[in-house]
Amino acid sequence: MQRKLDLLKKLLEEIEIVSGPSTSISSSKFEIEGYSYEQIDYHIELCLDAGLIEAEKLATKGGVTYYVKRLTWRGHEFLDNIRNDTVMKKVKKTIQEKGGSFAFEAIIEFASATARGLLLGGA
Repeated sequence: MQRKLDLLKKLLEEIEIVSGPSTSISSSKFEIEGYSYEQIDYHIELCLDAGLIEAEKLATKGGVTYYVKRLTWRGHEFLDNIRNDTVMKKVKKTIQEKGGSFAFEAIIEFASATARGLLLGGA
């Protein structure tokens, strides 16, 4: 399954809205239009792997369920950078122009640099 930057952004926005200090939301509760439960679950796992969220992975009779607790500091930072439509469009356009596939760390760094440039009056 491929990573989808748009789904990642929407998922992080949803987690930001519903999370709190004493909450834990099952991955089955996330519904994002245009994406399957499997895609959402996969991206939750990717977010966990990348250190963007705190979540607990539990085996169930039906497979695996994630209980999402919150965004991490890194998750908030990344979301804040890609929340701006100008930054998100530039990141997606650059990825597409440069070959369509990059390490996630490179995407995080580019989004941060793009947001910083926009903030300082460049980009």
